Amino acid sequence: MQPSSEGIADYQSFLLSNRIRVNGYLNIVLFCCVLTGPAIALGIAAGIFNETSYGICVQISSAMLLLAIIHKMIIKIQQGSLFSSYFAFVAMDLILLQMSYGHVSLVLTWFLIPLLSLLLCSTREFVITTAINYVFMVMSAWLTAPYMVANRADYTDLMPYFLHTVGGYTIETIIMLGAGHSLGVIAIDYFKDTMKKYDTISDREVLLNEQLVLLKSMARIYDMVNLIDFERMTERPLSGTAIDEMPLDLSKYSHTRMASKLAEHIALEHLDSFLEFTDITTVQKRLRDRKSIIGEFVDVNSGWIKAQYIVSGCNKDGYPTLIIFTVQNIENEKLREDNLIRIAMTDELTMLGNRRSYDEEIRTYKEEVLPYDFAIFSIDVNGLKIVNDSRGHSAGDKLIKRAARFIGEMVGNMGQVFRTGGDEFIAIVRTQSPEILLDTIKDKASSLEVFPEYTLSISVGYAAVKDYPDLDLKGLEKMADNKMYDDKEAYYKRMGIDRRRK
Repeated sequence: MQPSSEGIADYQSFLLSNRIRVNGYLNIVLFCCVLTGPAIALGIAAGIFNETSYGICVQISSAMLLLAIIHKMIIKIQQGSLFSSYFAFVAMDLILLQMSYGHVSLVLTWFLIPLLSLLLCSTREFVITTAINYVFMVMSAWLTAPYMVANRADYTDLMPYFLHTVGGYTIETIIMLGAGHSLGVIAIDYFKDTMKKYDTISDREVLLNEQLVLLKSMARIYDMVNLIDFERMTERPLSGTAIDEMPLDLSKYSHTRMASKLAEHIALEHLDSFLEFTDITTVQKRLRDRKSIIGEFVDVNSGWIKAQYIVSGCNKDGYPTLIIFTVQNIENEKLREDNLIRIAMTDELTMLGNRRSYDEEIRTYKEEVLPYDFAIFSIDVNGLKIVNDSRGHSAGDKLIKRAARFIGEMVGNMGQVFRTGGDEFIAIVRTQSPEILLDTIKDKASSLEVFPEYTLSISVGYAAVKDYPDLDLKGLEKMADNKMYDDKEAYYKRMGIDRRRK
């Protein structure tokens, strides 16, 4: 599996920062190597290094100090450069070469230098450093060969000793190269895997922090907010600025703590639907391939509330793994909505239901068999145009308002009255005696004075189910209209006015 370009970039950044740190440590090692001279001098004084001299000690320490200072200057200019790393390794090889030439032989020390290069987390650097180290070991063997052959009885010629020593170095270098390379690969894979896990954790931490910021922002809009994490099986309610994560056990609980607390105040008639809506054992299935679901319920203390599940994260199958549950009081919105509906369904002048209200009411009767006592009254105010022309439109409005109040009083609790036009009204009535209501309306209207010397005159027609059982609702409406127009025509004839409907 190839790492992503982002992962490669992250690993390269890690290598650079690691190289800067390793170069700093290597410089400390170089300065510590300045003590090699005094340490050898102590060995000479103790009789351990009888074949070297104090002059060699001075040379080693002086050279090491100079190399350490140069390396310090290099890393100040280029902290993370490979050149500064190679310089440190070569400097240590030089000091070992100088020690070998001064007859201070520490063979194992040669192999520590390539092992130090593994700190750079690069097998390439390890191989290069091992190769450079091998060259210096060969040089050391060549420089020390004359001295060693002169002091050994088993060798009389320079070349056999040199080849024997180099052969041993070669075998040891190959073994170290294989072991070190394997160790380096294991270490590098470990670092890469660790970084990948760290990136995953970091990404999730960033996501959680973003979600917490979102929750805090949402808390300003919503009354309650709850973060439900189905991967970690936790819920995290937001209360002020304190967020406490709590475990979520679906084997024991079908609702979150927040939903359970809310349920204590939900109106009884809404409780079952609320519990069904907030059931977290089914919410993932209900939200699959959806962004949100909304439910509205009544809280006995605060009125209408809106509960909403919002998907914040999904798995590859479309099931949500991270859900935000919000609750918002919408009592004021409901009141405004009811008020708007009322305004939309109400005639502004008379405060009766308007044509839209009538259509909405009559729709309920279209879906069922009309009851036997059902009747429709069609009512029209006579003389509105005359009043408007002679007395002004304000007088005409007064006439309409007085007629509306009168018709409403006459119908009473037997039904509903609607203003469906300028001077047109319809009443839906439930009565066994519609003819009596008709006569009452006509009689009392003629004695009702609206203006001085001007009484109310209205034309009325009705159609009742008991009289026309074969007619449907539309047929009854038409029959009531026809009878009203017949009554209006008779009115115009009595008054000697040209025949017309208005």
